[in-house]
Amino acid sequence: MNAQDKDTLAKTSDILLYQSFGDYGAEFYKVDSRNSFLDNHILFQPYVNNLNIFNIEFGIVNSYQEEGNFTTPGDLSLSYQRNFISKKYKSTGFQGIAVRIKFTLPTGKLDYYSGHDTWALEPLIGTQWLLENPDWFTSAQVRYYYSLSALPGKSPRFNFIWLEYFFGYENQKVFFILSPDYRFIPNNSKHNLFLGIEIGYKVSSQIGIRSEFKPKVTGDEFYESLFLLGFYIYLNLNENDKKR
Repeated sequence: MNAQDKDTLAKTSDILLYQSFGDYGAEFYKVDSRNSFLDNHILFQPYVNNLNIFNIEFGIVNSYQEEGNFTTPGDLSLSYQRNFISKKYKSTGFQGIAVRIKFTLPTGKLDYYSGHDTWALEPLIGTQWLLENPDWFTSAQVRYYYSLSALPGKSPRFNFIWLEYFFGYENQKVFFILSPDYRFIPNNSKHNLFLGIEIGYKVSSQIGIRSEFKPKVTGDEFYESLFLLGFYIYLNLNENDKKR
């Protein structure tokens, strides 16, 4: 494989990624000492073009509570992302900016940890750099979760600011990502900090497996820890990817 081929290979850590893919994650959340849930989470991103991206997220949630075990559908989310790609894309330096808006439909149930009983919008802006060795990267994204309205008889979820920073390594076979995750709730000035560690292995140019552990460092909202085990499948590849 020549250097040009390597530069065009899709990277799972790329926030500007415009490949068509499907992603499944078994996400186990420990809420507190008595409650937990497993979100069988699916994300599908159909291929549009390198500037315009759509994706769909949904899940089936198994919750484990003192009252019993429950299985319910999760919230459904639809997203549109607009990429502003740098001329240095896939070479060292600044890669570009991603601007995204997510709309969440309350198809889940807060009582069963499968949703938040709230219609919500979530704007996001992110950016990424490849370091001197382009296998190393750093990126950041900030989003704002805004509750539009709650279901009848329910209370809207609190609004919050969500800031994530990523530092990692990804080559043709493995990837590793360290990600501090900070969330601030303006209406009560509460701070929550998580620290994520993700590792993955590429079975082929189209299929990969990944695992993540994200415990809470400080704060008393959201959840205590997350453990994820999942896989992804690219559904279309460019010609250089197919040669691999």
